[in-house]
Amino acid sequence: MQSALASGKIGVLSDAITSYKKRSASGLLAHLLGALAQPNHTVRAMSACALGMLGDPRAIEPLILVITSEQDDAIRARAAESLGMLGAHGAIPLLEAGFNSGGPDLRQSAILALQRLGSIPLAALQRNLVSKEYSLRAEAVLALGESGDLRALPLLLTALEDPDSTVRRHGACALGQFRDPIAVEPLIHRLTDPGMEVAWCAIHSLGVIGDGRAVGWVISARCRRFRAPSTIRICT
Repeated sequence: MQSALASGKIGVLSDAITSYKKRSASGLLAHLLGALAQPNHTVRAMSACALGMLGDPRAIEPLILVITSEQDDAIRARAAESLGMLGAHGAIPLLEAGFNSGGPDLRQSAILALQRLGSIPLAALQRNLVSKEYSLRAEAVLALGESGDLRALPLLLTALEDPDSTVRRHGACALGQFRDPIAVEPLIHRLTDPGMEVAWCAIHSLGVIGDGRAVGWVISARCRRFRAPSTIRICT
């Protein structure tokens, strides 16, 4: 198990956990908990990850301790992911705090864990949409798109007007996941976006939504901007 932890490879770790569990699941838990205190950065991170894969709720409290005491943001991020995998609803306030104040790795992992736990921090995501940092705005849009929460739709529509093309692109892609006709006209408007990737994502999402109002616009944009006939399925 030690070599699997030190490898830094999820596939190797997963195979080792499967093999070890057949012999002694309780022994594996003790080994992984002990590995959380080792000086090697990779071993600590992989141990935090492995505890989620193991699925033993006895790991919840030690993982919470990792988030509150560990200095390395990447290791805290692995612990956050595992808390989501373990269904640790009691850790929701801690995960929300990590999302609000952690570094990029922890923020991304915290939002994924919160999604698993059915607790999307819409208010925090809305605040991040007006952040001066485009990376925070982009992360918020991605999380809103993956949330599946219809309350996110107005926020995603607002993201289409963001000054940063990455944020607009994420917004255009995310809107397709909701398949809501309310997004059709705003997405049509993005077909002439200065960013080619934004326009492409708008085409894709319009195809997913399948609203006949977009047919002519999509064909025109495909031929004019991408020099290709439309192959996107749009119901008429």
